[in-house]
Amino acid sequence: MSFGESRARSLVKAIVFRVVAVLADLVLAFVFTRKWNLTVALTLTANLVRFVLYFAHERIWDRVNYGRKEGFFAGRGRKIR
Repeated sequence: MSFGESRARSLVKAIVFRVVAVLADLVLAFVFTRKWNLTVALTLTANLVRFVLYFAHERIWDRVNYGRKEGFFAGRGRKIR
């Protein structure tokens, strides 16, 4: 029996987490600004920046072999020895 997660479950969890995070950003930004247009602008900008930084972070780590086991593939199809 396997207790791993399916890709679909991981995707749903990630989407739900991002929705909760965006809502938290909206509430906090509104508490501090009391202006909906500024709240929406701050929330969208912050989440776009986080998305780009996370994507770059993942791409960089894909090239790092630290912590990978022998035989696993690193970025760009290199096999680790």
